Amino acid sequence: MLIYNEALSLGIKVEAKTYGSLLSLVGGVSPSNYLSSGAENRASLNLAPSLELEPQEPDINIFEEGARGKFTDSMVREVLSVRAVAYIEYLKRVEAEEEEAEAEAEEEEEEDSSQKGNSKKRKRAKNPTVPSPSSIRWYNLLPPFIPPLAPVPLSSRLSISNLLLSHMTSQNFTLSETVLTACIRINAKSGEEARAEEFLKRAEEDKSIKIRNRLFLDVLTMYASPPDPTIDSRNNRFSLPKVLATLARLTSHNLAPNEIEYRQVLRAAIHVGDVAVARKVLEDVAEDVLMPSAAMVELIVGWFESGHEKGGWTITNSCSVATATGAISSGPCSGEVLSSIEITPSARSDLIRMNEEIVTRGEAQGINNKFQGGGKGEKRLIKNREKRVSDWNNFKTFCNRNSSTGGNKFTVVVDGANVGYYKALTKHVNYLQIDKALIKLRKLGHAPLLILHSRHFGNKTVPQGRDSDIVDKWERGGYLWKCPSGCNDDWFWLHAALKFESFVFTNDEMRDHQYQQGAARDFYRWIERKRIKFTFVGWTEGESARAENNKLVQGDLSFLFPLKFSVRIQKRRGGGVYIPLSEDATRWLTIKLK
Repeated sequence: MLIYNEALSLGIKVEAKTYGSLLSLVGGVSPSNYLSSGAENRASLNLAPSLELEPQEPDINIFEEGARGKFTDSMVREVLSVRAVAYIEYLKRVEAEEEEAEAEAEEEEEEDSSQKGNSKKRKRAKNPTVPSPSSIRWYNLLPPFIPPLAPVPLSSRLSISNLLLSHMTSQNFTLSETVLTACIRINAKSGEEARAEEFLKRAEEDKSIKIRNRLFLDVLTMYASPPDPTIDSRNNRFSLPKVLATLARLTSHNLAPNEIEYRQVLRAAIHVGDVAVARKVLEDVAEDVLMPSAAMVELIVGWFESGHEKGGWTITNSCSVATATGAISSGPCSGEVLSSIEITPSARSDLIRMNEEIVTRGEAQGINNKFQGGGKGEKRLIKNREKRVSDWNNFKTFCNRNSSTGGNKFTVVVDGANVGYYKALTKHVNYLQIDKALIKLRKLGHAPLLILHSRHFGNKTVPQGRDSDIVDKWERGGYLWKCPSGCNDDWFWLHAALKFESFVFTNDEMRDHQYQQGAARDFYRWIERKRIKFTFVGWTEGESARAENNKLVQGDLSFLFPLKFSVRIQKRRGGGVYIPLSEDATRWLTIKLK
């Protein structure tokens, strides 16, 4: 705000995007990688190592240099970086002073205990080199060595956000999703229910805004927070019915609740002891959250310990599980075996149908949203529907010809582009890497089908020699399908894997498909049970590791097959649940009915 006020006093134009960043800082919303979504811009500390501190002329006009007389979003980023450096240096100085004080105390103790009164040489910690304010471009506008993470009272945040918002509206700036989220957050945290609801409604009614979960989160949190006797009762807005109504509004926009939303609902249910709501949340979490956080696990345990759920419960932390079999090997549930939770045949048929609707119609029936999901922007119009439908029918004929009631020809469908571009050191896909994966899958007893887009097979694309020979081998073998132009290759390998009930070999998270189909639960189940992931063991990011990584690429990929059991919350027969505590599925928490 110091820089903002300085800009206003000089008549400098403030960009709309900059207002968004400033409001995000006030509300704690993160529109980009340098703004913290939590406690007071902590993420900005990560920028400090890369910031170059070069001496600047004292009379430099910071608003003209590279900004053409504007207060820009990049300036906000640079100010945060400088504050990060200042804070790090502040911590260094405090640490050095503490070390010096400890050293002096030790020396005094040694001198007092010395019988001979020998004088010992004192050890003093050297003060770290602290950059001079004049050597940092923005430093003359920042309070020197005041920790930038000091909390700002909610009342001040609310006043600042209202001021910034009034400035934006006076200039007819459009309120973006980031701005509205920040306004919702600061008003909800301040207990300003009507204002928070007003901004949320404005976002819902604005067709140009992509509705996101975070728009609803703080309203949900406001209603889910139990009354606090230490604050003004007028700021207490707890209401389980309003929690459920807000969650319903979120799902009405084709959004799936995340764990953090479920936590708010469960917290509210625990507070009033609503058994039906708590049980529904636990069922939903089991479907939608593969690996619950420590906070969610704590809430689930709190529910069973609250006494609202009838019966006595034995809760055991860190039970061991044999990953080869899924058998629990320690604790009161020892000997019980975890299940593999598969999608139903009808769910598989629905996924096939919705995928085909996306291919042939541009969207799944009943899913009205202009965005693709997965950060891929807006949906694209089908330029030549007749050709696309014809290409798709050809592929379906191929799949039908290679599947039968007696068994399917292919047991693994390979996402060729995902494999070929993985850690690729070339501009095109790594054909040899794909071929090695195919060979290894066959050695493991699988029959792979390779799906790869036709753009990877042009005369100028495939290098002559080894790579062209590999492609010839794929074509002769009859296990390559070239996706035609104008089509997304994901549609093809997804259809084939579902049709053949096979594994899919990919690292793709498929977020856009979950988003477009509106069938996230079935997707989660299917992905968790059917996806084979891969990696190069020992791969290290960074230019310094390039030589070693080059050696790894010459070798084989390591495959990560699904376990025999599902790594997700599971309902226990006889009462209770199993909850995974580690990604490697070796540690589980068990809750057993006594």
